[in-house]
Amino acid sequence: MSEIPKITGADVLREIQKQTRDLPHGSPFTISLPDSYDLMKLTAKVLHDEFGFDETTAKEVDTELLRRGSLDKLSDAIGIKLVKDKAKRESVIRNAGIIRSAGAAADEEETLEETLSILHKIRHG
Repeated sequence: MSEIPKITGADVLREIQKQTRDLPHGSPFTISLPDSYDLMKLTAKVLHDEFGFDETTAKEVDTELLRRGSLDKLSDAIGIKLVKDKAKRESVIRNAGIIRSAGAAADEEETLEETLSILHKIRHG
């Protein structure tokens, strides 16, 4: 059985860095709430090991994300002002909605066919 795909905070941050690499320092970049929630799960270890943050910055960012739910320290660290927008529906990651739904549905008792039927009814009445 294949593993259920998941989107991690590291995935979101990598994609943000990719999409903003040509923007001037301090430029605003709007992200969806689900993307911001994924970023909140970043840890000091991931920030240090995978993104090269120094240990002090990684810990400060981790604390701000986890305890305060703030993207300010992360924004400062990457040089882009991350702005959460409740109205923004698109993720920085293509097909994120499908991937997130698959992850959430993995714990449900319904079969895939039953889940798709429910989604069809929701969308089409």
